[in-house]
Amino acid sequence: MQRFVVWLEHPLGNFNCTFRKTNNIVLSAVMGIAGGLMLSVVTFDLIPEAIIMADIEVVLIGIIFGVLFISF
Repeated sequence: MQRFVVWLEHPLGNFNCTFRKTNNIVLSAVMGIAGGLMLSVVTFDLIPEAIIMADIEVVLIGIIFGVLFISF
């Protein structure tokens, strides 16, 4: 039953995106939630794992380099 539901989700989602006009408020909310989830994964999962694998100095240099790369 679960495979059928997953198989059915793709065409229904495609139909919804194709024939329904999205609202900017809804789109902004979804993008904000997705951005918050990605930021929380980086903060609470990837950075502590990087600190365990390498020194804190290496992690800080990587974070600074990444912020500078995205800023310019």
